[in-house]
Amino acid sequence: MQSPDRSPALQETLRRLTSVAEGIAACAVFAAEGFAIAAHPDAGDDAAQLSAICANLAFTADGAMKRLAQGRLARLLLDAEHGTLLCCKSGEAWLAALIEKDASLAHALFAAQKASEAIESILAGE
Repeated sequence: MQSPDRSPALQETLRRLTSVAEGIAACAVFAAEGFAIAAHPDAGDDAAQLSAICANLAFTADGAMKRLAQGRLARLLLDAEHGTLLCCKSGEAWLAALIEKDASLAHALFAAQKASEAIESILAGE
């Protein structure tokens, strides 16, 4: 039996995230292995690059947290000169969001967590 296409629901979740949380410039859902599942706006090669980079960062950070006896990684936040990269665990997948420098980080974090929960449900087939 073929699994249902979850792309429209994922795309709508990502679209809603970028419209609700002002300052989220781009977002993507990616597998732990690093391949892009969905992105908004549809960024093509940029989504693939973002997914691969985030998967590598999440894998490394998860290993570090385990070695420090802090448990599994739930969220990764990298703050840089021109913006912030956020990665949230979404079941077996991850949500990555690029957040503009002047955006409300608290609002973006809250919206991303809600989107991450929705993505987990979509991918679980709920």
